[in-house]
Amino acid sequence: MRVLLLGFGNVGRQFCEMLSVKANFLKANYGLEVCVVGVATRHRGSVCAANGLPVEGLLKTEEETGRVDVWEQPYSVGQSVDELLESCDYDVLVECTSPNIETGEPAADYIRKALRGKHHVATSNKGPLLFHFHELTEIAAVNGVYFLYEGTVMAGTPLFSLARCGLAGSRIRRFEGIINSTTNYMLTLIAAGSSFDEAVRDAQRRGYAEVDPTLDVDGWDAAAKVIIVAQAILGMPVVGFRSVAVEGIRGITPYMMDDARRRGVCIKLVARASLDEEPSISVKPEAVPFSHPLASVEGINNGALLLSDTIGEISIIGPGAGARETASALLRDLIAIEMGGKVLER
Repeated sequence: MRVLLLGFGNVGRQFCEMLSVKANFLKANYGLEVCVVGVATRHRGSVCAANGLPVEGLLKTEEETGRVDVWEQPYSVGQSVDELLESCDYDVLVECTSPNIETGEPAADYIRKALRGKHHVATSNKGPLLFHFHELTEIAAVNGVYFLYEGTVMAGTPLFSLARCGLAGSRIRRFEGIINSTTNYMLTLIAAGSSFDEAVRDAQRRGYAEVDPTLDVDGWDAAAKVIIVAQAILGMPVVGFRSVAVEGIRGITPYMMDDARRRGVCIKLVARASLDEEPSISVKPEAVPFSHPLASVEGINNGALLLSDTIGEISIIGPGAGARETASALLRDLIAIEMGGKVLER
C-alpha cells in the first residue's frame, strides 16, 4: 500500500513511528505492507520518492533539522501539495493536517482531489467533515474508493468502526457523549475543588488546552464533533455549524459540583444528537446520574452512548486525545482499506 502523507506534526510523526515499529506485525496479521512515498508539510517542506521513503530516516532527519526536505537524489523535494496529489503514485492519502473549523479548507480540497483521482483517503482532520461530509462521501462512492475518518472524534477510541462494523444492520437513532477531553479534564479538576481559571491553567500546562481555550471551554469543539457524528452515524443531512445549541463550561464552579454530588449526579459537558421526534443536536453541561455510563468518564477520557434499534443502548469509553491514539486510528483505517469488503459500507 503506497501512502502519501499530508502533515508531519505530532500525529504524522506518531503515525510513521507506528508504521516502523509494527511493520512485521501488519504484514503477518493483515498482509499489509505500507510504503510512504511522499510527505508534505505546511512550513517544513515536502519530499517524495517513487520507491518509498525510509521512514526511520525521515523521522531522524526531521528531528535533527526540523525539516523533511533535506534529501538528495533519488528523492524529489519542494513540490506543493497540489503537485504531489497529481504526480505522486499513491494508493491512499493519509491527511492529518491541522483542522480549520471555519471552512474546512484547504484540507477538504486535498481530499476531493485525491478521491476524484480514485485514491482512498484516511483523515484525522475534523474540519473537512464538519463542512463537507456528505459531499466527500458522495465523491468517494462515485469513484469507488474508501473515505475513512476514525481519528476525527474520540481520537483512538473506535467510535465510527463500532457503528459501521460492530452495529452493522442496526439503525442508530440517538447519540450522547463526552467528546471534548479538555473540558472533561477541567471538570474533573473543578469537582476536586479547583476554580475554573485554575483548571484552565492546569490544562494548558499539560498541553490539553490551547493558549486560547475558547473553542474547548465554550463548547464549539464538541459541537463540531457531534455534527460529524450526527451525519456519519445517524445519517442526518447537512448541519450548519452555528445552528447547533451550544453552551460551554465557563459558569461551572466547585460549589455547583459539590451540590450535584449531594444530589447523586455529576456535571458533564454532554453532546447529543437525536432522531427522536425531530432531528436535534446540542452541547451543554448536564447533570448526569451516577448510574449513567458517562458518569464514570474522567480526565481526558471520552465516552459515548449509542441507542440502536437492535440491541438498545451500547456505550464505549476510551482515550479522547493524544497524538499516538489518533495515529492508531489512522493505522486502523489503513487496515480497513486493505481488508476491504462490504463491512466498510453502511
